[in-house]
Amino acid sequence: MTASLRVRYSAGMRALTRPIALVLAVVLAGACRPSIPPPALGQSFQLGPGQSVSVQGERIEVGFKRVVSDSRCPDGVQCITAGEAVVSLWAREQGSAERNTFESRVAGGMHGPDSTAAQAEFQNWRIQVLQLQPYPKAGAAADSTRYLATLRVTSR
Repeated sequence: MTASLRVRYSAGMRALTRPIALVLAVVLAGACRPSIPPPALGQSFQLGPGQSVSVQGERIEVGFKRVVSDSRCPDGVQCITAGEAVVSLWAREQGSAERNTFESRVAGGMHGPDSTAAQAEFQNWRIQVLQLQPYPKAGAAADSTRYLATLRVTSR
């Protein structure tokens, strides 16, 4: 003889469990993102969208918000111009709640780090975007969650 247990949820209980499940899912998803070890001043490092890092021995935190646009000419395609990608970054002095947001352009045609990359200045530091990966490929749609920006923070 097999017994079965049937649980009935009231409408109020169902309404309560959905928000709890949503909060739990968000917390667990955030816990899966690997932490970035603090780089030294002048050392390059990579950030994905939504990630940030504090520079070792400095009072600066840098974050990668998102890729605003990516018009770089894809591999396997002939283009009139190389195009560019625009990334949105932020910086703040540690302990401050205020983030200074800025955009930086990454030239198309550059598959490796670009030492002449555009840079932004924030207080006593210079922030460079050296590279944005993955580089576009012909016929493949970009996944905005897979971008990795290679950055470097130096003193001014």
